[in-house]
Amino acid sequence: MTTITITKPEPAPTVVESSSDFITFLLGQIRCAELRARIAANELKATAVALSAGWIGAEDAIGMLGEAGLDFIVTGASSE
Repeated sequence: MTTITITKPEPAPTVVESSSDFITFLLGQIRCAELRARIAANELKATAVALSAGWIGAEDAIGMLGEAGLDFIVTGASSE
């Protein structure tokens, strides 16, 4: 006589782990975005200080912001 054993399948924890891994990834991305925003704010402040002190001209200020990828904020031009 053949014996058949039926076992209950284990729940798949990969869904929870996957979600947890994604949340960890997303939190890391948010932290990076926050740091990039702080760097951008510092670039804007430094440019404003240099411009107001007369160390650079308006065209140089826009150029500096352009090098930092921030000129669209001041000029209103599209970043595309």
